[in-house]
Amino acid sequence: MPSFVLPLPPSANHMYEPNANGSRRKSDALRLWEDEAALVVRGWEPPVKTPLRVEIVLVLPGNKLWACDACNYEKPITDSVVGKRR
Repeated sequence: MPSFVLPLPPSANHMYEPNANGSRRKSDALRLWEDEAALVVRGWEPPVKTPLRVEIVLVLPGNKLWACDACNYEKPITDSVVGKRR
């Protein structure tokens, strides 16, 4: 099973920013993270039509883990895997 160490993504609360017309767009932080993560997993393709196990270990700076919702960091990671499977 391949293993990757990705940079810490922006939380789900910071993934999108409002546009002037009221719609939302990817934040600069999310775009930067996607670019960095793509470099780490470059060349890897998930198996097609096969269950995929994703294990996420968060290492947050300082004592931040107790003060955050860890699931907010999971979303950009799993979104990126789903995006590669399309």
